[in-house]
Amino acid sequence: MAEEPPASPAGSPPEQPQQLEQESLLSLQTTKAELIQQRDALLAKKNDLHSAIERLQSSWDSYQAQSKQYDTKKKLEYYLRQNDQEYEKRLAGEDEVASFVLENMHVLPSSNWGRRMDVVGILYPHMRIHNALLKNVHDTDNKLVTQITFTLLAKGLPSLNVELTVWDEKVIKLDILQSKKATIVLHKTSPTFANILTEMYVKDCKVDLIVYGYHSLASMQAKRVSIFLSLLRQFSGNRIRPGAMWENDPFDSLRAIPYIEFEFVHSKTAEPYIVRLYWHLALRNHFLARIDSELDFAVIRKSDLSVLGGASTAFLNLVAEYGVCKSFELMVSNLFT
Repeated sequence: MAEEPPASPAGSPPEQPQQLEQESLLSLQTTKAELIQQRDALLAKKNDLHSAIERLQSSWDSYQAQSKQYDTKKKLEYYLRQNDQEYEKRLAGEDEVASFVLENMHVLPSSNWGRRMDVVGILYPHMRIHNALLKNVHDTDNKLVTQITFTLLAKGLPSLNVELTVWDEKVIKLDILQSKKATIVLHKTSPTFANILTEMYVKDCKVDLIVYGYHSLASMQAKRVSIFLSLLRQFSGNRIRPGAMWENDPFDSLRAIPYIEFEFVHSKTAEPYIVRLYWHLALRNHFLARIDSELDFAVIRKSDLSVLGGASTAFLNLVAEYGVCKSFELMVSNLFT
């Protein structure tokens, strides 16, 4: 008779369900660990996105601020460029009495440049101001300044092209823009004025003295040429210098020579003499910018070229009382008759 297998010990649980429970627990732990990793990765990604959003927001705020500053600057420049005359019209437009007072009775410089040029023409008849222009620009320091350019014109003188830079109602820079030829002509006309113009007036931004001095030079030049012309016509038979062609362009010929020259014969000795009248234009007082005359009267014996002493002193004493033309006539009359 066959033997039966031995029975399992009493109260012992089966092995298969316990193993399944352990595997299930292990699987849950693994899943939990994976979820924790995913959570941490998502949190890190969230933080990165949050930082990126903050950076973008900061960049946007900075851009907005710069854009606002740029718009404000452009608007400010636009309003600064507006013509003062238009502003005055708007200010006084509602009241005709106020407008009249503003235009005619205030003590500020007029914003009407046409009227200002007309006044300059009245006060300075021997000179014109041409091509006056005004504009607002930024200098090298990005500072908004006003540039004013104009040209001084006068008969017999080279033109002066003046450029002013104005800031805070002050002339902070002044330039004279002219050719080398014009500079040479100005030096020949009046060396003292030409030197003081470049060495003092331009460097010190003395635009008032430049304008006044230029007009004074033009005025004295016109007077000089007029008196030369009068003497040459009065003593035309005695003229030596200028030459025969001077009457083709009297003004241009006479402004370019330092003196006029005549020949007179003594009525008693029949001895010929050369008489020269020198006339130079000099700036003696640079604070006033007034051009003065420097005269010299020379009497030269033609035979030996000796100079008669005392003639110039006597002539200058007469000029103070009688003027140049009458003094020249008196000297010639007393010396040679």
